[in-house]
Amino acid sequence: KQIGFDRQVLISSGAAAGLSAAFNAPIASTLFVLEEIYHNFSTNIWIVSLTSAITSDMVATYVFGLKPVLYMKSTPLPLKYFLWVVLLGIVLGVLGRIYQMVILSMGKWY
Repeated sequence: KQIGFDRQVLISSGAAAGLSAAFNAPIASTLFVLEEIYHNFSTNIWIVSLTSAITSDMVATYVFGLKPVLYMKSTPLPLKYFLWVVLLGIVLGVLGRIYQMVILSMGKWY
């Protein structure tokens, strides 16, 4: 043990910090660590990982001036396309639900 933290807490916080610095996504990196590395929810892991992720993101962005690995320049979407975006969201939501129903019913077919 190091300063009251066990090894798994340090590994989880380091992984969250690294992912956050690389992809500029502290919340996503914290959730990834909780789901994939730690495998269950722990308040201690969550707080330590989120703190390290936010800190590393701020250091990478404001101290070193780094951009995320998958940086995409944002361009404003003209107002005339918003209706199409809403329709696309509805269509993709329906297709996603159909896909989920097909996947869940595969066991009945085989």
